[in-house]
Amino acid sequence: MNFPDNPSGGDLFNGFIYNATLGVWDVATSDGYFAVTASGSSAYVFNGFGTDSDSNPTLYLHRGKTYEFAVDATGHPFYINSTSGTGTGNAYSDGVTNNGAATGTIKFVVPQDAPSKLYYNCQYHSSMAGEIIIPRAAQIDDLSDVDTSTTAPTDGQVLTWDNANSKWEPATASGGIALTDISVTTNTAGTAALAYSNSTGVFTYTPPDLSGYLTDITGQSIENLSDVNTMTPTDGQVLTWDNANSRWDAASPSGGSYNDASVDTHLNTSTASANEVLSWTGSDYDWVAQSGGGGGGASVTTADTAPSSPSDGDLWYDTTTLRLYVYYNDGSSSQWVKANPSGSRDSNTSVAIQETAPSNPSSGDMWFDPNALKTYIYYNDGDSNQWVQANPTGGGGSGSGGASVTVSDTAPSSPSSGDLWWHSTDLKLFVYYTDGSSNQWVQTNPSSGSGGASNSNIIALNMFFGG
Repeated sequence: MNFPDNPSGGDLFNGFIYNATLGVWDVATSDGYFAVTASGSSAYVFNGFGTDSDSNPTLYLHRGKTYEFAVDATGHPFYINSTSGTGTGNAYSDGVTNNGAATGTIKFVVPQDAPSKLYYNCQYHSSMAGEIIIPRAAQIDDLSDVDTSTTAPTDGQVLTWDNANSKWEPATASGGIALTDISVTTNTAGTAALAYSNSTGVFTYTPPDLSGYLTDITGQSIENLSDVNTMTPTDGQVLTWDNANSRWDAASPSGGSYNDASVDTHLNTSTASANEVLSWTGSDYDWVAQSGGGGGGASVTTADTAPSSPSDGDLWYDTTTLRLYVYYNDGSSSQWVKANPSGSRDSNTSVAIQETAPSNPSSGDMWFDPNALKTYIYYNDGDSNQWVQANPTGGGGSGSGGASVTVSDTAPSSPSSGDLWWHSTDLKLFVYYTDGSSNQWVQTNPSSGSGGASNSNIIALNMFFGG
């Protein structure tokens, strides 16, 4: 069971009552619980059952209900009285246990015939006092200008105006109006009033309008509130403000929510393809092809046979023929393409590092774009020449950061298998290769001679293919 957060002493919830002293929920033994302390000699302070550190509040109790007053006010005996005042002579005893306790619990089982108003007082201090209202059905004596309690009416009497006391009192009828002429007409609720016609003997009673007051919440529903229209709500609906009709209506929630189940629906989709990534579109998640740089870099394989299941842009160094290949899709098919095919200037492969494509390139030349952080190879497919990105989708690498490409006149330190090194003095390309028993830099085109390289003044550069 989930209890309310931040309860106050005396709060009730599903048959439990909150004990603020112990900080726990106990099984309720009453219908209401008040924790009563003293603020010096000026006031009693109430907490619980609708009160929150209130000084001398007016209490509203109900007939047939049981209430507990946990008093902790040494020197200030707490009395429930029939008349307000200090001392002990006005104590109300019907249904009250331990009346007058300064420390301890006073229990009050409200009788059905209890008066509509009682009082609580300190035995010694007149400022420590308040009213206890016990509502009942409206009676004529509740009206401010009617007094039937001072002199109780007898059979056949009528209410007669007492001008000296400015009130209606029971009296024996006299004059031309017979008892059968007396009647009461009740108006709709409004400003409470009682009017009498001495010519007709008719009382006109206007009961007070209590529509703006919460008099009893027992058995009430949120639908009973004047500004709520729930109709027949369905599971999961919320109350949404309808400004046009100035009310709260039951409606399905919209916007601003995206729960775990919504994400799981897309994570578990069967329509995702290999190498796709889950991306937020602005309103939903969807599987899309990865684009641009980042990710794990191109896969670089050193072996005497072509790798199985390659991705576009992967590199393969053939340890038998000592040649470098790139896996390329020309729009019609995918195949391994030599990075420096036979007859394409193996001995003069150019490596350029600049923001724009080199002019007058030859097949097999390499160009690294430092703005886009992508590597290109100049390739002839038999019909045309073009710069081909080494890994156009930017994904699928076997390492966590991709192959390292270094341009330097000395071999890089701490290389990893598959790293590339362009010797800026000899103008030769090497791959770091593990043959199973040792690691070494192996020239990719051992028969090549010298050639020119663009931007040979670059000391060293590590880059990820497709960046």
